[in-house]
Amino acid sequence: MELRKTIIVFVAICLLALSACDTGMFIVGIEITDYPHKLLYIISMDSGLDLEGGMVRFHHKSAPPSEPFRMDRSHGVDVRHDIDFTKEGIYAVTLFRHEEAQATFPIQVVSLETLESIVEASRE
Repeated sequence: MELRKTIIVFVAICLLALSACDTGMFIVGIEITDYPHKLLYIISMDSGLDLEGGMVRFHHKSAPPSEPFRMDRSHGVDVRHDIDFTKEGIYAVTLFRHEEAQATFPIQVVSLETLESIVEASRE
């Protein structure tokens, strides 16, 4: 009987200790610190999203933000988009960690002709 009481007291103490754990590390936001190098995509030349150079940091409930890190799945950042690399337009890319923390940035898809006219207009 004494062993049973000891085990119950031990389990109760463990549960109390765990319930008091700090929830400050709970991620509540994502901040884009550096955008990817590539934000302009050309129809028939590009077919996939390139996040190279992109950096983000997590914001926690009651702790300092994390150090910036690469935009990729190895750090638990997922990517959502509906980019059609065959149609001109501006598309939204959303980075998220769970559903609570999200950050969005735009990319643009243009035809080669549109790109050439933009370059030509900038020379004038």
